[in-house]
Amino acid sequence: VVGTAAYMAPEQAAGDAATDHRADLYSLGIVAYELLTGRTPFTGKPAQMLMAAHATEPPAPVSSRRPGLPPSLATLVMRLLEKQPAQRPQNADEVLRQLERTIVPRDSARPPRVAEGRLRRTSLRTIGLIAASAVVIGVAVGAYRYRRSGRARAVPFVAADTARGTSVAVLPLANVGGDPAQEYFADGMTDELASALAKVEGLRVAARSSAYAFKGANIDLHDVVEKLHVQRVIEGSVRRAGSRLRISAQLINVADGLTLWSDTYERDAKDVFQVQDEIARSIVAALRGRLGPAIPTTTLRPTSVDAYNLYLQGRYFANRRSAKDLETTASYFSRAIAKDSAYAAAWAGLADADGLMSAYGRLSPMEAYRRSRGAATRALALDSTLADAHTSLGFGHLFHEWDFARADSEFQRAFRLDPRYATARVYHAWYYIALGRSADALAEVERARSLEPLSPLIQTRLAAMLYFSRRYDEAVAQCQRVFTLDSANELAHAQLGQVYAVVGRYADAIAEFRKAPELATRYDVGGLGYALAMSGKRDEALRLARQLEARSRREFVNPQIIALAYTGLGDKPRALRWLERGYEERPWSMITLAQDPMFDSLHGEPQFDALLKKIGVR
Repeated sequence: VVGTAAYMAPEQAAGDAATDHRADLYSLGIVAYELLTGRTPFTGKPAQMLMAAHATEPPAPVSSRRPGLPPSLATLVMRLLEKQPAQRPQNADEVLRQLERTIVPRDSARPPRVAEGRLRRTSLRTIGLIAASAVVIGVAVGAYRYRRSGRARAVPFVAADTARGTSVAVLPLANVGGDPAQEYFADGMTDELASALAKVEGLRVAARSSAYAFKGANIDLHDVVEKLHVQRVIEGSVRRAGSRLRISAQLINVADGLTLWSDTYERDAKDVFQVQDEIARSIVAALRGRLGPAIPTTTLRPTSVDAYNLYLQGRYFANRRSAKDLETTASYFSRAIAKDSAYAAAWAGLADADGLMSAYGRLSPMEAYRRSRGAATRALALDSTLADAHTSLGFGHLFHEWDFARADSEFQRAFRLDPRYATARVYHAWYYIALGRSADALAEVERARSLEPLSPLIQTRLAAMLYFSRRYDEAVAQCQRVFTLDSANELAHAQLGQVYAVVGRYADAIAEFRKAPELATRYDVGGLGYALAMSGKRDEALRLARQLEARSRREFVNPQIIALAYTGLGDKPRALRWLERGYEERPWSMITLAQDPMFDSLHGEPQFDALLKKIGVR
């Protein structure tokens, strides 16, 4: 079991160069403990926490978990689990001698008759375990001697796959090198492994955002199973120092705690792609009884490891999903492309980042769309199977071209290529909102939520669909659910502000909007202006509207947010004038205009109704 965290001796976990054969005896103690009690001494922990427990936490006495064991057997097991190698049995012969004394005790005197019945029942319950332990320990000692003799080569530990189902969560691999600058690399290895496994027919892989909800947490693996609905987890660690790379991983069947597979890879960093393939293939081999002979397929790899590192850094910042990180994201993808112009995944990442630039107030809508469309088109010319690139094209067709048929076509292609790509589902829900099909929008975002149940973004988008469906109480409740995942989520606070604004809770709406300062350049600041005006703070609302107008002369500001402030003020002519400008500049939010309750007062205005027809949402 060398290299398996659940069975690893303290000195082995610490990387002690003086580790010797006594580490194997510690692992032997773990096996015996597990056989006698049904679990290992330290359970329900990720790999790094398991290794720390082996080094610092005393195991619960085996006799406390299995009362009635002969004291000599319990003592032997606990001696094998001593933290210091010198306090364990020193060799296999010593273990076997103690085991013989357990099976055939020197004192065979009969106990008093008064206890004879109880002793017989206790013996019947334990003798099978004692005999089985003797067999297992004896076989393990034999294997240990064989390996120590040099006639056998150590191989990775693989146990039988007996659990039902074929679902797995890839938990974030720990960055154990001590260098925070390598965090992106550990996350990247996690994502690449999950992506490779997701391509295996018959294997369901928990979505990234849900798996990453457990990053850095004190993880109970049973909690992972309950929340992600998987039978197995993959966990491990990554260490990159200079040109050397060390990746440890293990596949655990949580129901019984068995490690189905584990291994450690130490390679040159330039061999990273080979290591990824080996890990994925080994995991599939461990699950082959359930999956058949299929092995993962991979997308086209870059020709440059430098390009790959830049791509991983781009993905790291992209997954943070914040306005301030978007330009950094695009920069890394662009640098990766400069190293390898045929790197399709980098082009797809750039298309996604550029497409969001407008929504986050970093570029004008049509400039963002032009860049995103070019990058997505290039990505698909290199690899037509990229679901995210098709999704980026659909995003542009929907939010900026208002070509709803083409948008739907691209999203449908993305679904066929990757049915588990939740982002495409969320954008498709916006497509339904634009067309007034709120029931379909809710169904689509529920599909996305089923794929990524712990994603705060998707949970917030469900609240948005409830808002546009005018199911306000449910929208409030959904925002509150988001706060259980991320109490500081600015999008959820802004969404809750919108709901409060349309139900007349203006003070609460203003408070929620002000909890989202980063959104000052985004659509939601218009909701603040609307709520201020509707609450009677007209001077403050007007001041905000004029500030936005002044800023629009220096940089792009979504015209719809200015129109929203003027709508709250009851100034329909100015609101309509800004909406006409929105028609010319095409910000993403214009497709929601017909369904947004905050614009209800404009319905029936000929100019407004004509505008909706021009957009194609009426």
